[in-house]
Amino acid sequence: MNNTSKIDNKKVNNSNNINNTKEKAGTKTKNGKENNIQKNVVKEDDKKETKQIETQQKITYKDGIYIGSSEGKNGEIKVKVTVKDGRIHNIEILSHSDTENLFEIVYKKIISAVYEKQSAEVEIVSGATLTSNGLIRAISNALEGANNSK
Repeated sequence: MNNTSKIDNKKVNNSNNINNTKEKAGTKTKNGKENNIQKNVVKEDDKKETKQIETQQKITYKDGIYIGSSEGKNGEIKVKVTVKDGRIHNIEILSHSDTENLFEIVYKKIISAVYEKQSAEVEIVSGATLTSNGLIRAISNALEGANNSK
């Protein structure tokens, strides 16, 4: 029974030692060195977030309504892109000849991505390459007229 007590006490003492040696980010160790591990992680996350915000802020367009078109799987896809306050505000399909059910799926996914990225540089929908590329190019063609860098 004494052996069990010694083992239990060791476990308690070891866990206390572990808890006592844990350091908080930004605190100084016994040597006077600063613990920067967690600080660096936070700073790295802040850098990524800042970079995303900067990228989003760089993309601005001239306000207006722009028309663009391109070939889809079964013919021309024509879109109207409305830019408001320098951002893509609305994308409307004026015409298309692709299969309705397939086009609806492609439209929802691509338009959602375009709004989020504020750019036509989005990924295609797997299984609908020609329709996806046609819609993306039509939007891209429309945005050429809204590009502020020209």
